[in-house]
Amino acid sequence: MFIQVMKSIASFNRAFQLRTWILSIAKHVAIDHYRRKKFYFLFKENFLIHMVSKSGLPQESLENKETRRMIQESLAKLKTKYRLVFILRAINELSIKETAVILNCSESKVKVDYHRALGMLQKKLAKRLKGESDCYDTEK
Repeated sequence: MFIQVMKSIASFNRAFQLRTWILSIAKHVAIDHYRRKKFYFLFKENFLIHMVSKSGLPQESLENKETRRMIQESLAKLKTKYRLVFILRAINELSIKETAVILNCSESKVKVDYHRALGMLQKKLAKRLKGESDCYDTEK
């Protein structure tokens, strides 16, 4: 810091107090020091070894994305009434009563439609996993 003060003494404006000027230089030197320290820390040799991924292995992430995509595509092929019940119950985690109010139907209808939606979705996913194409199998 004192070296910086000595280098900058020629540019000192006598309209300001010397003490304020030196403290300002000290503040900026400290900020620069910690900024450099943080930068060098990020690029140490072992930095990447100690980094732990929060999302798991890349293969797991890819498998999860593929599974979600398959579920979404299979869900899109269900009849609208089954798709709505499934989304409200399974994805939005609403109760049977809440789902019945939203869909303006009885609780028993929600239970039946949800059970049927699960069955249809399982069949569609099983077909996809076996490699069978159900692109013409839309139930709308």
